[in-house]
Amino acid sequence: MGINQTSQPAYFSNPSMLLGEYQKSEIATPKGADGSSKSDEKTETTNDYKYDEDIAGWISYSAKKRYEIGIDKTVFHSGSRSAYIKSRGPKPPDEFGNLMQSFVPNSYLDQRVKLTAWVKTQLTSGTAQLWARVAGEWNNDSTKPGTFDNMDDRPIKGTTDWTQYDIVVDIPSTANHVTFGLMLIGTGTIWLDDVSLARVDKNTPLTGSFATLKGCGKKEPINMNFEDSK
Repeated sequence: MGINQTSQPAYFSNPSMLLGEYQKSEIATPKGADGSSKSDEKTETTNDYKYDEDIAGWISYSAKKRYEIGIDKTVFHSGSRSAYIKSRGPKPPDEFGNLMQSFVPNSYLDQRVKLTAWVKTQLTSGTAQLWARVAGEWNNDSTKPGTFDNMDDRPIKGTTDWTQYDIVVDIPSTANHVTFGLMLIGTGTIWLDDVSLARVDKNTPLTGSFATLKGCGKKEPINMNFEDSK
């Protein structure tokens, strides 16, 4: 089945909204770029997105076919396989590979959740970033404080062994979608395994720059006369 653009969050058709400081005014998303090297395409695509039969429940995004996304049966954290994103040649500006999943959070409304994932990297440039975004009635084109983290303030770089990463976000009572995944913004290969989502206590700190003074989550305006600037 294809993606219903009218019912999905805006960042499905505007992936730049996931990029934080990497965000540009536009990112080209040509029709049918699905990242697949198979000659017999078996899945439906909408723009750059693909529901992959080999990765049940997940959606892959590959800008201009610059990234290969699939299942690795030789490298994994546990079990017998993991998912991977691998660049194909040099990375042009403003392009990235993304593996993500979206769900309707009816059973998580008005709760705080922690997304946990194990990631392994072999990067020659750029970063890998776990991310989560909650969309709701407040406006799918903007971000409500505490509902978005893309690890922009703590990206994964270089070569790393399997490491656990956590993202903590709030799911307000008016939320209608939660989407999460892993991005490769650069060149190399990254692996994803053992992803989990759990409810946590409201005392558990939120993560990411949107939940701190670096983002828009502060309780009061600050530095109004710029005297606290460096």
